[in-house]
Amino acid sequence: MTRPAGSQFAEDLYEAQGAWAYDDHNQGWALLHLCIAFGIAGFDLVDQVARPAVEDRGPWETLLDIDNTPAVFLPWVAQCVGVDPGGLVGLTEFQQRDFIRDTAGWRRGTPAAMLGAVKPYLTGTQQVRMIERDESAYRLTVITRTSETPDPAAAERALRTQKPAGIVLNYIVSDAPIIDEGPLTIDDVTATIADATVADVT
Repeated sequence: MTRPAGSQFAEDLYEAQGAWAYDDHNQGWALLHLCIAFGIAGFDLVDQVARPAVEDRGPWETLLDIDNTPAVFLPWVAQCVGVDPGGLVGLTEFQQRDFIRDTAGWRRGTPAAMLGAVKPYLTGTQQVRMIERDESAYRLTVITRTSETPDPAAAERALRTQKPAGIVLNYIVSDAPIIDEGPLTIDDVTATIADATVADVT
């Protein structure tokens, strides 16, 4: 019977059995199959986080390493740094790692955290325009492009997970150019900016 291949955990466990495995090849590799089964049951994951992923690191450090921790642990890691794991729903593994990295809890409420939260839900250039203190010190406007926002509702939910307390969020999905000039805003320009009419200025 061909020797079955196991994970690193299964092979290490099998090797540790020593003399117990002396006749395993004549028994259909029963002991090796048992070691492989332990890995499939979840011990492989435990081994991945217990075994240092990078040289000179101690055991279990991999668990909190955003670049090396197994994907199944990402929601747990998110909570450890103050990120709402609900924001990971619907994201790929790569996007989840970036989301946790860009919206770490100690940056919650900052423009950088809001940008980091919404970008996984955008396509193309992922352009985000933000106007702080829009008409009021307590009003914030965020604009994403229509062509780059396939799910506006999901994008807005992501923004709200990072919105500062007490700030009113005005979320707009639009391809129209917006130029913030203090109290004046030029939008929906019908000609060049230099030839903008009074109707273009609000």
